[in-house]
Amino acid sequence: MTSTRRAAITAGVLFLVGTAAGVLSIVGAVDGPNYLRETSANGTQVVVGALFQLVTAGAYAGVAVALHPVLRRYGPTAATGFLGFRISAGILNMVGALILLLLLDLSSRFVGAGAPVASYFETLGSLLRSARDGMNHVAMILALIAGDAMYYWVLYRARLVPRWLSGWGFVGLSFAMSASLLVMCRLIEVVTPTYLTLTAVLGLQQLALAVWLVVKGFDESAMVPAGAQ
Repeated sequence: MTSTRRAAITAGVLFLVGTAAGVLSIVGAVDGPNYLRETSANGTQVVVGALFQLVTAGAYAGVAVALHPVLRRYGPTAATGFLGFRISAGILNMVGALILLLLLDLSSRFVGAGAPVASYFETLGSLLRSARDGMNHVAMILALIAGDAMYYWVLYRARLVPRWLSGWGFVGLSFAMSASLLVMCRLIEVVTPTYLTLTAVLGLQQLALAVWLVVKGFDESAMVPAGAQ
């Protein structure tokens, strides 16, 4: 097995692991209207969600690390940009996990104080939830989009995968960016059909690409590396 084939399989598996961990990191109690009570009551779920979010962060960075030796042959600058933005997205995801744990601590203190009707708990909780949404669904997503645009450009230009697959990636990135900008402008909420529909386009493409990388890998004969031209 060549190093390129190993890199493709590793990246594909990490894509799948990151997707699964991302789904398992969802904590419904934090997003509900009674989150100050429910978060503490579902403490184990919150901690597990934070741990899976850390796994997602590692997978985000791991994909770029695994693919960097391959991508730099066809686009050194784009490969480095992809790696940098993916690592940044992983760090932002870790911060999001930390905010989730802070919400759990705040909820525990709120319940311990007798769940006062009006208090600084509500103000602080609202700020933490806004920070978490901004971190997970705006800052992190925009970092991923910036890096993945470079990634898909290399794939498209070098024909390392079928062009319909990398082209689908560009379409998905545009939809995901629209979703993040709408959330940032407070025109839509995160857990809404509009947001989920917009982000599903990229999610399905990444699943398809992950399976392709595991099963078929890169087409190394499609283009001569940039350094050999």
